[in-house]
Parts: sequence; structure tokens; C-alpha cells
Amino acid sequence: MKKKNHIIISLLVVIIGITLTSQVYISKANVSNTYSMQKLQSTLAQKIIRFHVIADNDTDESQQLKMKVKNETLKYMKTLLTGTEDLSTTRDILENNLENIKNFALDVVEKEGYEYNVSAEFENCYFPIKEYGSLIFPAGYYDALKIKLGKAEGRNWWCVMYPNLCFVEGSYAVVNDEVKETLEGMLTPDEYHMLLQGNNTKISFKYLKFLNN
Repeated sequence: MKKKNHIIISLLVVIIGITLTSQVYISKANVSNTYSMQKLQSTLAQKIIRFHVIADNDTDESQQLKMKVKNETLKYMKTLLTGTEDLSTTRDILENNLENIKNFALDVVEKEGYEYNVSAEFENCYFPIKEYGSLIFPAGYYDALKIKLGKAEGRNWWCVMYPNLCFVEGSYAVVNDEVKETLEGMLTPDEYHMLLQGNNTKISFKYLKFLNN
């Protein structure tokens, strides 16, 4: 009986040891993956400009107005940015036309019968992790053109303005093959893979294989 108990205790010690070792591997993998996502965010932040339209509140009316402003303002900015092929020029055009963009958005708001204040700002600010169609942009600081309607306390609509990824179907971003090729050309293969996969880390156990499921 003592020998049997000794064997059981020894097996438990071995299992605990392997489990603890596996936990260390998991921890290292998560740290490595988090570091990789931080590097991806740093790279993206130097190569893209985001565009956000923030609604006054979350009522149906305010959200519909947000989408109207978004649709019309994108058409206007498309004329401003036609022929623009680099990040620096795009930023200069947007910063130099902030007042015009604000007035254009304000005109849309007034034509829809609202009296919201409108602001247009180009700023570097923090954004949480965001899904854009099949792409996942890591959280961090990005340059962005922001149009704020009224109190700007409602949900926002967003896209990537440079490079021009503002392809929209309903309220969801649709990323076509041409856009994916553009992004793929901007990033390393590993970075592009992370942009598609996000922060998904697959962990496998070398010894306790039954845990892999």
C-alpha cells in the first residue's frame, strides 16, 4: 500500500511539475505575442491616418445623422485627396483644410435640420483595439482626423483614410483584395499576418497532450 501511495505521489509531483513548466511557456508566449502586437502598432501608426465621425449620442436619429455626415464628408474629402499618393501630402492637405472640412460637415448637419456644433480636428490619440472587416488594428496611438458632432458622446464610425481603406457596406468595413495587397506591401509578412489574425496565440502542450483540446 505504501509503495502504491508513493507511486501516486510521485506521479502527482511529475504532473504538477510539467503543468507549471507549461504555464511558464504560456506566459512567455503571451509576452512575446503582446510585444509583437506592440511592434505592429508602432509600425502602423507611422503609416496610416484614421478617420472618425463621432455622433452626439446613441439615439437612432443621432446615429443616422453621423452616417449621413460620414457619407457626404467622404465624398468631399475624396475630391481633396484625388491624386494624393503619400502619407505626408495627405496629412498636409487634411491639416490645411480642417476649417473647410468642418464647415462642410456643419452644412450637412444644418441641411438635415439639426443645430449641433461641429468640430474637425487632426490629432494623435489613443484608440482601443478595432476590427476592420477581416483586419484587427491593435490598440495604441494613431494620427486621426476626427469630426465631432454636438457633445460627441455617441458611438463613432471609423475607417483608415490613408491608405484609402474607406470601403463601406452598411455599417461594416469591407476590405477587398486590392486593399489587402496595399497593406501587404506596407508591412512585413509577419506584420501582415498579425494584422489579419490579431492577438490570437495558440498554445500546445508538449507532454500533457490531452490539454491541447
